[in-house]
Amino acid sequence: MRNSFSAVFLELLLLSSVMALASAGEPTKWLTLSGNAPLVIARGGFSGLFPDSSYYAYSFALSVSLPDVVLWCDVQLTKDGAGICSSYLTLENSTSIGAIFSGKENSYVVNGVTTKGWFSIDFTLDDLANVYLQIVHLKYSILKSQLPQGLKGSQFLAIITFLCKCLICMILQFTESLFLFYVQNAAYLAKNQGLSVTDAVLDILEKAGYSNQTTMKVMIQSTNSSVLTKIKKNGNYELVYEIDETIEDVANSTVGDIKSFAHSVVISKSSIQPTTALYTKMMTDTITKLQAFKLPVYVKLFSNEFVSQAWDFFSDATVEINFFVMGSGVDGLITDFPKTAAAYKKNKCLGQGEKTPSYMAPIQPGSLLELIPNIALPPALPPLAILTSSGVDEPPLPAISVKAPVSVPATPAPAPSGSSKPEISTPAFMAGFPFLLAYLLLLL
Repeated sequence: MRNSFSAVFLELLLLSSVMALASAGEPTKWLTLSGNAPLVIARGGFSGLFPDSSYYAYSFALSVSLPDVVLWCDVQLTKDGAGICSSYLTLENSTSIGAIFSGKENSYVVNGVTTKGWFSIDFTLDDLANVYLQIVHLKYSILKSQLPQGLKGSQFLAIITFLCKCLICMILQFTESLFLFYVQNAAYLAKNQGLSVTDAVLDILEKAGYSNQTTMKVMIQSTNSSVLTKIKKNGNYELVYEIDETIEDVANSTVGDIKSFAHSVVISKSSIQPTTALYTKMMTDTITKLQAFKLPVYVKLFSNEFVSQAWDFFSDATVEINFFVMGSGVDGLITDFPKTAAAYKKNKCLGQGEKTPSYMAPIQPGSLLELIPNIALPPALPPLAILTSSGVDEPPLPAISVKAPVSVPATPAPAPSGSSKPEISTPAFMAGFPFLLAYLLLLL
């Protein structure tokens, strides 16, 4: 199985190299706030093809993308307080945990919603050693079945292991990639589970030597102003505030509030370009307003699968990216397919100035909708929200509660022959980059 996976990995790497577009022409005049090319943020690594947040996904993103690609880690906590990279608080949709811990699902009220499933907070890091990550972003099961079995699973990465392995990949490939940690459910975990996800992330980053260094950027993202306000007092990180609703504008006073605790903002594609029945209609003022206050804007989520794009983009991921970059001036692209965004940034058609081909012009919102007879028009867009301070302001995070001891889940079935070792928790002696390097080299 390992040889099969290695062959597939090398074939994909060779294919991506053949498909890469060479740089040519004049330097591209980017519309970002900095004037530089937009960031490519790899959500869970190359998660459009490999299991989200797996070593395979991160290493392939580093191999085929740009030197400054941002590696995104969704932070979850285990029962023993270890930080892991995983997309969801419940694990059944993206892992094999249901088969290994059958009948061990639980039910909690999370942010006011009763949620049932296998929660990471009910298992220790050792418990999860034999649980495998699975591909969840592919839209059609027929595509999943065509992938080699070796690509469907890999083990959880503890955050410290994620940092170590990615740093080694960067050294071997002479790249300087960045890290983004997405912190979720902090108030719930503190109040109901006695766990502090913010403290866990800060502790790991401090032990890894990132708390005060400036050579490698670390980004911390959250939908909660309370999380970013706390983290702002504890390190030199880029704080990213995610607006988790579709909006058409932001009140001036609200932008000022955001700037008090964040350095940049994440919004959805629909907050820039709303659609009705997948037809674009108009552009909002959201990105213009945020950038007017010198807040970089990163946009999510980009994918190669045509069902994720509006019809106006002709089922072409590059046409969609071109609209948001050259038509809207976004500062970063959050994507499941970092190779596509990286290839776009190197597209030789972008540096042609007045000679830029017409097919590289951004699409005009609503132009396709105008061709539809009135009788066949899709429903009108509902009114979109204007973000105000009430949607941003939050009380401080609650104090950590003391949680009563709970029984440990049943011991899982023995791991299949040839499975990799359990992930290693944070070593106390790792106080900087040289220790990270030495630590991982000892494991090779």
